[in-house]
Amino acid sequence: MKALPTLASLPTWTTKGDLIALVAPQVTFDTALPQGWVDDVTDRGFDPRGQVVWAYPQRALWGLPMPLTTEARAALIGLNERLWEDE
Repeated sequence: MKALPTLASLPTWTTKGDLIALVAPQVTFDTALPQGWVDDVTDRGFDPRGQVVWAYPQRALWGLPMPLTTEARAALIGLNERLWEDE
Protein backbone atom coordinates (compact mmCIF):
# COMPACT_ATOMS: atom_id res chain seq x y z
CA MET A 1 0.00 0.00 0.00
CA LYS A 2 1.31 3.44 -0.89
CA ALA A 3 1.51 6.42 1.47
CA LEU A 4 -1.84 8.01 2.25
CA PRO A 5 -2.49 11.54 1.01
CA THR A 6 -3.65 14.37 3.26
CA LEU A 7 -7.05 15.94 2.74
CA ALA A 8 -5.40 19.28 1.95
CA SER A 9 -3.40 17.70 -0.89
CA LEU A 10 -6.48 16.40 -2.74
CA PRO A 11 -8.42 18.23 -5.42
CA THR A 12 -12.00 18.85 -4.32
CA TRP A 13 -13.41 16.52 -6.98
CA THR A 14 -11.39 13.48 -5.83
CA THR A 15 -13.56 10.37 -5.37
CA LYS A 16 -13.05 7.39 -3.08
CA GLY A 17 -12.44 5.36 -6.23
CA ASP A 18 -9.62 7.72 -7.17
CA LEU A 19 -8.11 7.36 -3.71
CA ILE A 20 -8.29 3.57 -3.62
CA ALA A 21 -6.66 3.41 -7.07
CA LEU A 22 -3.89 5.64 -5.71
CA VAL A 23 -3.18 3.89 -2.40
CA ALA A 24 -4.23 0.25 -2.82
CA PRO A 25 -5.46 -0.69 -6.30
CA GLN A 26 -5.37 -4.44 -5.54
CA VAL A 27 -7.85 -4.22 -2.64
CA THR A 28 -11.46 -5.33 -3.04
CA PHE A 29 -13.60 -2.63 -1.47
CA ASP A 30 -17.08 -1.22 -1.10
CA THR A 31 -17.74 2.50 -0.86
CA ALA A 32 -20.88 1.81 1.18
CA LEU A 33 -20.09 1.76 4.88
CA PRO A 34 -22.15 -0.18 7.45
CA GLN A 35 -24.61 2.38 8.87
CA GLY A 36 -24.24 1.16 12.46
CA TRP A 37 -20.48 1.59 12.24
CA VAL A 38 -20.84 5.08 10.70
CA ASP A 39 -23.25 6.08 13.48
CA ASP A 40 -20.88 4.79 16.16
CA VAL A 41 -17.73 6.51 14.89
CA THR A 42 -19.64 9.72 14.15
CA ASP A 43 -20.92 9.71 17.74
CA ARG A 44 -17.29 9.36 18.81
CA GLY A 45 -16.30 12.47 16.85
CA PHE A 46 -15.14 11.24 13.43
CA ASP A 47 -17.12 11.52 10.19
CA PRO A 48 -15.71 8.77 7.94
CA ARG A 49 -17.67 9.67 4.81
CA GLY A 50 -15.34 10.32 1.88
CA GLN A 51 -12.24 9.15 3.76
CA VAL A 52 -12.92 5.48 4.49
CA VAL A 53 -13.99 2.47 2.41
CA TRP A 54 -14.98 -0.99 3.59
CA ALA A 55 -12.17 -3.30 2.48
CA TYR A 56 -12.22 -7.06 2.01
CA PRO A 57 -8.78 -8.64 2.37
CA GLN A 58 -8.12 -11.83 0.40
CA ARG A 59 -9.77 -14.90 1.93
CA ALA A 60 -11.50 -12.77 4.59
CA LEU A 61 -15.14 -13.42 5.43
CA TRP A 62 -15.79 -9.94 6.80
CA GLY A 63 -14.80 -6.46 5.74
CA LEU A 64 -13.09 -3.78 7.79
CA PRO A 65 -12.64 -0.02 7.58
CA MET A 66 -9.74 1.11 5.41
CA PRO A 67 -8.62 4.74 5.71
CA LEU A 68 -7.83 6.62 2.51
CA THR A 69 -6.23 9.72 4.04
CA THR A 70 -3.67 10.35 6.77
CA GLU A 71 -6.39 12.12 8.78
CA ALA A 72 -8.71 9.10 8.56
CA ARG A 73 -5.88 6.77 9.58
CA ALA A 74 -5.09 8.88 12.64
CA ALA A 75 -8.78 9.11 13.56
CA LEU A 76 -9.31 5.35 13.30
CA ILE A 77 -6.23 4.65 15.41
CA GLY A 78 -7.48 7.12 18.02
CA LEU A 79 -10.98 5.63 17.97
CA ASN A 80 -9.59 2.15 18.42
CA GLU A 81 -7.51 3.24 21.42
CA ARG A 82 -10.50 5.01 23.00
CA LEU A 83 -12.74 2.01 22.35
CA TRP A 84 -10.64 -0.10 24.71
CA GLU A 85 -10.60 2.68 27.30
CA ASP A 86 -14.42 2.81 27.25
CA GLU A 87 -14.78 -0.88 28.19
